[in-house]
Amino acid sequence: EDPIKLKYSRIRLPIALRFIDIERFNILKPVDEREYDIGFVGRLEPEKGLPEFVLSMKLLYLKGYRPRVIIVGGGSLYNFAKRELNQFGVNVLSYVPHDQMPNIYNSMKILVLPSKKEGVPTVLLEALACGVIPVVSKIGGMPWVVQNAGAGIVLDNTDSVFIYRTVSYLLSLEPEKLRSISHKGRKFIEEHFSFKSALKRYSLLRKILGDETCGQH
Repeated sequence: EDPIKLKYSRIRLPIALRFIDIERFNILKPVDEREYDIGFVGRLEPEKGLPEFVLSMKLLYLKGYRPRVIIVGGGSLYNFAKRELNQFGVNVLSYVPHDQMPNIYNSMKILVLPSKKEGVPTVLLEALACGVIPVVSKIGGMPWVVQNAGAGIVLDNTDSVFIYRTVSYLLSLEPEKLRSISHKGRKFIEEHFSFKSALKRYSLLRKILGDETCGQH
């Protein structure tokens, strides 16, 4: 986007200054060779879209799919997730140390983030850096990230049937196609969310907004 617009819109500042450790969060295994087909990472709460995710997974199993699914996160719906998906062998983890998250991301092909309220979650950026293919709701900055990366799908709505149809489409793709999408996401993060790229944007912001204004952000 035109950097001059940053002067007039504070909402873009958090995205402009974001970065992640792209050395730690990297592709360790080709996306089509990973253990889990689908993952959910985040707080296990209604606003994160967990109920809809759980129902969409049940639909996949009832329709004859046999995806390997992992859920990572703690919250009030932890027991709900385990109870509803236990019969399908879904792995539900309540807590994973952050230094182990690169391995978690590299164990999944698709990450579903059907949040009802969100900004630009670090989970999305870390997952893309690890070559995971995201499916996200049309909330906050997630569509901007996914559409500009050219990697993943933005949901028109977070209805469980819609999530089911979107995920089943991705599961039908050939390994070569999955790898192509995976590498697009990684390339986007390298270009836009590395520490080096954030530093360049910060220097530009200092010139546009002035040292004092940037210091306040």
